[in-house]
Amino acid sequence: MPFRFLISLLIAGTLLLTGCASPGFDRTPDAVDVLEAGISPALPDEFREEVRTCLNAGEGRPFHLQTIDSPNAVPDELDILFWWGDPALFPDISGGEYSRYFLTTLELKVLANPQNDLSTLTIRQLRDIFSGRISSWAALPESQLSSAIAVYTYPTAHPLQTAFQREVMENQTITNNALMAPSYQALVDAVQARPEAIGFGLPFSIPPEGIQVISVIDQELSFTHPVLAVVPDSPSPDVLLIVSCLQGRL
Repeated sequence: MPFRFLISLLIAGTLLLTGCASPGFDRTPDAVDVLEAGISPALPDEFREEVRTCLNAGEGRPFHLQTIDSPNAVPDELDILFWWGDPALFPDISGGEYSRYFLTTLELKVLANPQNDLSTLTIRQLRDIFSGRISSWAALPESQLSSAIAVYTYPTAHPLQTAFQREVMENQTITNNALMAPSYQALVDAVQARPEAIGFGLPFSIPPEGIQVISVIDQELSFTHPVLAVVPDSPSPDVLLIVSCLQGRL
């Protein structure tokens, strides 16, 4: 009896070690099919939350949402990209191998602290502020402030910076005294904290608390561009469901 018991233990141990305890047993789990999504750093956190809501509303497929700094460097494995801007300026996502779906429009806006009761600027005044030709709020009679202007911008390659440089400044040089915010939220935080600050960004619907929008007058340029969902041709059904979800929410 002890001998038979010992043989049984040896057989059971062998089956466990070789992974053959039952037909079709596989010790390697199937790879998880993760939906890879990319988003422009220009888009505000409120938009990101809408994207996450629709990604979570899918058919249970896990997702990975990453920031893509440039549409000219989109990873091959990306299933969907959310981008703001004139699509004609981004040839790498405008070719025939991609489909583009309109989601909404967002306007590039000038942002200031509410303690600065200035509500409008001419396009020339705006350019003079960001170029450094106007460096004090005292130079603008409409403003109740007299302190030096704290100009906030973004890193050179940031989509908001390139859009502002091209469309607002018309490629004029921005002052060397400008302070750099690494992200839109960082710029909002800085402007909220400093009455003398001014910057720009893409408020999603209403400006964040502690931020006022300064209207730019006497200018014929449009700073409004579409937000697009860019997908490879022949996207999967769950990707199209995400697009449909966002189009219904925005």
